[in-house]
Amino acid sequence: NNNSIYITITTLELPQYFAIISRPRQETISVGPDGGVINSHLVPQMQCLFPSRSLTKQITVGVSVFPINQSFTQEIIQQGGAVSSIITVEPRRRKFHKPISVTLPFPQLKTVKTVQVPPKLDNQMKKSNVRNISTNSTAPPDLADLTEDYQVSLLCSMSGPGYRSIWEDVTLSTPLSFSHNCVQFTTVVSAQFWVLRLPSWMSPHKLDFVDKIFRSATCVPYLARLW
Repeated sequence: NNNSIYITITTLELPQYFAIISRPRQETISVGPDGGVINSHLVPQMQCLFPSRSLTKQITVGVSVFPINQSFTQEIIQQGGAVSSIITVEPRRRKFHKPISVTLPFPQLKTVKTVQVPPKLDNQMKKSNVRNISTNSTAPPDLADLTEDYQVSLLCSMSGPGYRSIWEDVTLSTPLSFSHNCVQFTTVVSAQFWVLRLPSWMSPHKLDFVDKIFRSATCVPYLARLW
């Protein structure tokens, strides 16, 4: 069922194993010396622009978007950080003759909404050293809020399909620009890309965090029942 994220298998025999193979949906177009643009139907703001003469011959290129469920990033969210979806440009590890431009939404942030409380309860909170009552909610990212307390990083994985993704921080070698709640960068090599917005104290350990998040997000959960 294409409209369901679950697959049910019922059998009277128990084979050695079942294999369910899936991958993120890929948008593909044919691009040649004249260039072209790919937009994602899953994330409309995601765009991959191939300028003219970035390719010297006609080939099929694809872009896939892999959203990261917030259940895997709770530790980062609680610290005020966020991660973007993972963007993959295929065929992977292909070098372009001119840099291509990749645009994707800035990672969704969590804002804290302060709830006004009655004066009597407010005094009790102060005595208990409670600052405020707050609720978390998803809100559009405020790009002006990028201070020295937070760092935006671009990660890249050059690993080919079927191999474990090894993430590298390419922020220093890849300038990022921000506009209309999106982040944009250029690259001369097709790969997987991931944008992070982390508190400064977490940044030195970001590769450990993302490796754990990526492995958890790409594992397919399953439930087996025997009667």
